[in-house]
Amino acid sequence: MVAVLGASLMMIGATPASADDTVYSAAQRYAQTPIPDRVLLIPTQDPTTTQRVTWRASATNPRAQIIEAPKAFGDVMNSNPELYKITTVPAFRTSEMDPKTGYTNTYHAVEFTDLKPNTRYSYRVGDGTNPQSGGSGAALNNWTPWRDFTTAAVDLQPYSFIYFGDAQNYLDTAVPRVFSEAIADRPDARLVLHAGDLMNQTGTSDANIAVQEKEWAQWFEAGEGLFQTRSTLATPGNHEYNSSTAISRFWKPQFPFPENGPKNADGSVMEAVKQSAYYTDYQGVRYISLDSSPLQNGPVQTDVLNAQTAWFEALLSDPNRPKWTVVTFHHPVYSGTSTRNNQVVRDNWNPLLSKYGVDLVLQGHDHVYNRGNQVVDNDPVDPTVSHGPVYSIAVAGGKMYALNQGQNWTDNGAKLRSRSENTQHYQLIDVEADKLVYQSRTADGEFFDGYRIEKPGTGWDTAKRVVDLDTDPDAKPTPEPARATSTTTLELSATSGAAGSTVTATVGVSSAGAVDGAAVDIVSGETTVASAVVADGTATVEVPLAVVGSRSFVAKFAGTATTLPSDSAASTVTVHFGDVTPGNGFFEDVSWLIGSGITTGYADGTFRPTQVVERQAMAAFLFRLKNPGKADPTCTGTTRKFSDVPAGNQFCGAIEWLSSSGITTGNEDGTFRPGAPVQRQAMIAFLFRALNPGVADPTCAPGKGTFTDVSRTGEFCGVIEWAADKKIAQGWSNGTFRPGASIERQAVAAQLHRAATLTAG
Repeated sequence: MVAVLGASLMMIGATPASADDTVYSAAQRYAQTPIPDRVLLIPTQDPTTTQRVTWRASATNPRAQIIEAPKAFGDVMNSNPELYKITTVPAFRTSEMDPKTGYTNTYHAVEFTDLKPNTRYSYRVGDGTNPQSGGSGAALNNWTPWRDFTTAAVDLQPYSFIYFGDAQNYLDTAVPRVFSEAIADRPDARLVLHAGDLMNQTGTSDANIAVQEKEWAQWFEAGEGLFQTRSTLATPGNHEYNSSTAISRFWKPQFPFPENGPKNADGSVMEAVKQSAYYTDYQGVRYISLDSSPLQNGPVQTDVLNAQTAWFEALLSDPNRPKWTVVTFHHPVYSGTSTRNNQVVRDNWNPLLSKYGVDLVLQGHDHVYNRGNQVVDNDPVDPTVSHGPVYSIAVAGGKMYALNQGQNWTDNGAKLRSRSENTQHYQLIDVEADKLVYQSRTADGEFFDGYRIEKPGTGWDTAKRVVDLDTDPDAKPTPEPARATSTTTLELSATSGAAGSTVTATVGVSSAGAVDGAAVDIVSGETTVASAVVADGTATVEVPLAVVGSRSFVAKFAGTATTLPSDSAASTVTVHFGDVTPGNGFFEDVSWLIGSGITTGYADGTFRPTQVVERQAMAAFLFRLKNPGKADPTCTGTTRKFSDVPAGNQFCGAIEWLSSSGITTGNEDGTFRPGAPVQRQAMIAFLFRALNPGVADPTCAPGKGTFTDVSRTGEFCGVIEWAADKKIAQGWSNGTFRPGASIERQAVAAQLHRAATLTAG
């Protein structure tokens, strides 16, 4: 029997013995019928109380029905119809399109309104046939089965969404399993986002359009069960454009996205990007779709570029903007393959992404996987941490390109943190109030890349940390081994130490000898900083002090032993700079400066207290003093206040803020001289203006002043006297102030600390 079966099997790619079977043609397979297909949920501008659904069918009276999801349909509904408050809604839009296949596509759209937030609903779509005629042995009708969706909550509540890069090719073979794997990993995902190139064929000939129809049919089939139960967000790619300037005839009837994009002068929505540039606020996240093809897919359409950019900035600067922001467009800011370089996108939109603290930038186009951030946002101490927008490129389909060397990232001030080629990916994003977790998984479900954004507070402009993940966040935790009744102690040899030095950690276990040979880790937060092996009930290890500030350490036993001691209580060390020790007169001031987030010092664990402060660094210090917790601003547009401060200058945004706040006017020649040292007198003037916005600098009356070397008629006399009166500036023991001398970092720390204390008081 086995031999017979084996003989009947064919190898993949082998020619069959006979050709009795024939291919069912695309025109037969995908022809429209009265039965609805290509059903798709579409978000509205207010997904808490409204929901759109679109479909294709040759219906004369297209309509849909909706009801709060019941416990059962079928017999229960037929026996108790009065208990089922079903609402029937007619289509608000029907449009026909010729796909050049011998049949006509008729698209319908319904909008459900007056829904309850965060509520599960059941719906179905159909026509004038009787929807109640279904059931065993009953007559047929032209209605879909009941499907469920849930409206958005009004406030920010935890949920997930899925992000796909280009599907484009192999829509009937390679793409369906990626879609299926993603939804199996996040069955409760509320949204699905596609970053362009959902299909492949372009062109305007009848033959081209017929192929497009086939590919769209395959795309919808690939998403069967996915698209009908959660809203789809999509941005068009270059393959959704039939020419360099005209979007595909399929896009608008299939995707009735909110028409809230850029407007013409008369207030009407700009037709070129209607339903491709749009936004929706969903449960604490603002999703923005930008159409990058008019910028990169042929000649730049300047009017469309300018309108989208202005509209984009208005959305980002909106005072009612939700806490999290996700932006999607097709052409990447930093390309990951060949010599691609989307400079128009980068020059016009990237400054806004930085300035307004966008969280995720989700892109496609390159058929590789890339993920990274701007170098300026790298954490100065921890290489696994950054603080700004995160840029991703992904591919869901089977068409692959080769990676380049990352030069488009590095040449434009960005860091490429993760990449892959020849691999299909899907991305899962879990949203919470103060945390967002992103992970990219391969088509076989394996974890590939991820990060966690930590953003406390309620505003979108709150400072954030982006932490790389090197382990699968969905992995089931290893069961904790049973803990023995023995007690673990942790003693440190010192309660303070310099960054770059070590303290000795001694771990003791009350049941001496019971855990000899077991590994014990010294852990700070989630990071293991040292490990040792227990011998005779104790272990000793040197613990590095890497980061300035208060650091807590805990001794944790790891391993698979059936009984392990409990974790120790936390022991704390105050880590200070190696060159600013507790005996230093500026120690408290420098410690305050670090604790306030105004500076982090240098990567080598030093503060360099006697190094002079440059004018550009002072701009950043003052911005952080006045805007605690906010990320440093960046420069946008092409107009600069000072001729010697280009947009690429790390401190450009802070310098522009300094000028717009009236704290400085720069030099008479239109320069700021960012690298020049700050004079002591200028430092005091900056501080006065920062603390007294709109108040003119004071002047000195004739007579004896506080300092012997400050002229009573000098430009800075009034602010220096103010600083002396407020105990911000103390001068030297010989009665001088040395107004023209450069100010050192330790003195800046002292003056900012005193100024902050004055303000708090």
